[in-house]
Amino acid sequence: MRIGIDVDGVLRDFVTAFKGVVGQEYPNATIPEMISTWKFENDIIGLSREEVKEIYKHKFSKQCFQEALPFSEAVPTFWMLEKWAEVEGHELIIVTSQIQQNRHYTLSWLGNHGLNFDTVYFRKGWQKWMVDVDYL
Repeated sequence: MRIGIDVDGVLRDFVTAFKGVVGQEYPNATIPEMISTWKFENDIIGLSREEVKEIYKHKFSKQCFQEALPFSEAVPTFWMLEKWAEVEGHELIIVTSQIQQNRHYTLSWLGNHGLNFDTVYFRKGWQKWMVDVDYL
């Protein structure tokens, strides 16, 4: 069985890293308490959609992606899942969405946290479901 695992929102806490950058660099901006969709660019008061994208895609991408923390139990849970998959003959695959110039941050982040995958797919958000996995 091929099991697809996303990075942001599953392993890596992108939202907290992004909120930290905005809070520090743009103190007059207002961020909603809860961000639960990837279409959050219009929900931040005091910054345009384009400014928000500029923050995480370009200007502060290293802080938002490479320096973000994993969710509290993500790494040890992954290691348990990795052992189970090896014993059961399953394959764990990363399926994530990143613009090309930021992909190295995700690969570095995975390695820095000991999350080693044989296969990593980078797809546009709406194309992730097209990757040949049994579960995503």
